[in-house]
Amino acid sequence: MDKTLKKNGSPLLKSKSSVLYWVGISIVMAMLCTMVFAFAANANVFENIKTALKNLYNDIFAITTVTAVIAATIALILRLVSRNQRVVDEATQWLKRIAISYVIINALGIIAPWLLGLIGSGAGQFTNF
Repeated sequence: MDKTLKKNGSPLLKSKSSVLYWVGISIVMAMLCTMVFAFAANANVFENIKTALKNLYNDIFAITTVTAVIAATIALILRLVSRNQRVVDEATQWLKRIAISYVIINALGIIAPWLLGLIGSGAGQFTNF
């Protein structure tokens, strides 16, 4: 047996981070294999993907709504309570950023189904995503 391999261990497992990396890769590959079998069990793969994306968007919508409300509430409280003009200006800027980000994220929920309908049917009709 090679002395360097015996002394240093496997070249792929030299540090703790590389071990975690390979464990992560193994977990992702196992999940992908499981998903392939789950999709193969049902004949309508595209319906499964559509349902999964719809559930994902609904989860993202719920999380962004709660996060935006909490962040906007904190910014409004800082804006109303603070006597420092710099804090008031920053809170106002944060309110603008929160509103713009929230509108953009929720607009994706309208744009994505429209584009899917445009690509899928060629008519550009709005489909319920």
